Amino acid sequence: MNTVAPPSATQDPRIAELLAQLHAPIAPNAIGLWPPAVGWWLLIAIGIAVLALLIRTVKKRSKRNAYRKLALSELTALSKMDLPEEQTTKIPLLAATLLKRTCIAAYPVLKTHSAGLYGKQWFDWLTQSANLDSLTAAQTETLLSLTGEAKYSAESSLDPELVFSSCRYWIEKHVHVPESTQHQWLRTGKTPTCAKENPNHV
Repeated sequence: MNTVAPPSATQDPRIAELLAQLHAPIAPNAIGLWPPAVGWWLLIAIGIAVLALLIRTVKKRSKRNAYRKLALSELTALSKMDLPEEQTTKIPLLAATLLKRTCIAAYPVLKTHSAGLYGKQWFDWLTQSANLDSLTAAQTETLLSLTGEAKYSAESSLDPELVFSSCRYWIEKHVHVPESTQHQWLRTGKTPTCAKENPNHV
C-alpha cells in the first residue's frame, strides 16, 4: 500500500509565505534595579530614621558631657603646671575649686544647694553622686581632705598625684541626672543616691 507524503514547505508556496512572515521570539527585558520594590523603599526609610536618631543621640550626649570634658582638660592643665615648690601647696585649693565648679555644672538645678556644701556634707554628696568603691583608701582620704580645711593650709601635705587622681575619678564617674530628677531632689530634699543603681554616666 503506497502512502502519499505531505507536501513540504518548499513544495507549498502558501506555507512558505506564512513561514516567512514569522518573527523570531522576543526575549523579555532583564529585571532592572531601579526603581526599587516597595520593600526596599521601606528599608531605606527605616535606615535613614535610625541614622538620624543615632546622630541626634551622639550630639546630645556630646553636648551633655561638654562640661565634663572641659573639667578634665583643666585638671590635666593644672597637673602639668610648673609651679615653684613653695606654691605646690596651692594645688589642693585649685583642684577643690575645680571640683566644686564641676559639681555645680553637673547639677545646675541644685546650684544653690551644692555651692554651699562643705566638709563631710560635700564629701557625702560626692560619694552619693559617684561610686567611689574603686578608689584606694589614700585617694578616698585625699578627697575627704579636699572638701574640708586641709586645702587651705599653707603647709598642706596632700600628695598632688592623689589630689589629681581622686578628682579625675569623680569627674569621670559621677552620674548624669536629668534636670527633672534634680527638681525632684530639690522638692523632696533628698540627695542623689543613684551612683550604684545607675553607673552609666555617659
